Amino acid sequence: MRRFVSSAMGFFLLGGLCARTSAAAVDFPPITDAERALTRVASDPNAGAVVLYRRATLYLLDLARGDASSRLQVRERIKILSEAGKSEGDRELVHSSNVRLRELRARTVLSDGRVVALPSDARFERRLSKRANAFVTAFALPAVEVGAIVDVEYELRFDSFFFLEPWSFSDRLPVLSAEIEFHVPAELSVQVWSRDPFGVGIQTEKNWAEPLW
Repeated sequence: MRRFVSSAMGFFLLGGLCARTSAAAVDFPPITDAERALTRVASDPNAGAVVLYRRATLYLLDLARGDASSRLQVRERIKILSEAGKSEGDRELVHSSNVRLRELRARTVLSDGRVVALPSDARFERRLSKRANAFVTAFALPAVEVGAIVDVEYELRFDSFFFLEPWSFSDRLPVLSAEIEFHVPAELSVQVWSRDPFGVGIQTEKNWAEPLW
């Protein structure tokens, strides 16, 4: 049997033995009419930008299938609502030799429908900590303007037996939708812990499915 757990609106810490993978890169999800029309957030009318969605999928390494590493795939879409929000086009991703950054893609979609992709050479890596062997990859999305939508997706790969990084569903920007999904090998026992400091309500769903092989 194969298991996955998905949860929304909260934080998680996951301890586990290792990971399953697969999935080729796919196109960004289409932009909806509601996303294009959005100009303010009712719960935070002064927000300069809003996270339309933040989605992650964690594939825990499956030794039985010969996986090389675990994967955390992340997708985020942000709408720029005002001049103050244009700074959200400047992004930084922290990684290390143990948690490696792969498959970084990003684009800006303008109000008139034009799409400007992040050039492959428009990213810069600097060492954050020599002791921790940590790095920051910084990049600036092109053509960011009020009304634009910014798409970012990337993958983190890691080989350790434990993944204990917190996943934040919301931070300084208002978030309309956020979720994370765990894909866990059948022989691995996993427990998910979550906190709800803002009292928004945590939704968790567990599903069992037949293996794909």
